[in-house]
Amino acid sequence: MMIIKPDHCGNSPKNIFIEDFVFALFNHQEFKDKILDNAIIEIIGLRDGHDLHSLLDLFDKSFDIDVITIFAAVSHGKKGAVDMEIKMRNGSTKNIGIFIEFKTLKADVISYIKIIIA
Repeated sequence: MMIIKPDHCGNSPKNIFIEDFVFALFNHQEFKDKILDNAIIEIIGLRDGHDLHSLLDLFDKSFDIDVITIFAAVSHGKKGAVDMEIKMRNGSTKNIGIFIEFKTLKADVISYIKIIIA
C-alpha cells in the first residue's frame, strides 16, 4: 500500500501532526500517544460497532487498499480535517473525510474523531 501526502511547505505543525496520525493509522503503527484513551470516535458510512482498529481491519480485509491519497490536511485552533481517497486494487475508490478535535490548542493529542466514508 502506498500513501501519497500533499506537497506543502511544512510550516504548520498541526497539519503535519494530522498527516502523521493518518499515516500511522493506515500503516497499523502505534498511535495511542496521539489520541486520548476516552476519545469520542464516530464512524459514518459503515455499520455501527467499529472502533479505529476494527475499522482498519475491515479496510484491509474488504477493500484491498492499493493507494491512499491525502489531498489536504488543515487545522485551525483546536480543529483539524483531512480530505483523502482510498483506491482499491479492483479500481474502485472510497472518499474519506476525517474531522479531528484536539484536547488543547497545543494540538498534541486528539480528543474527538469523526470519520465519514463515502
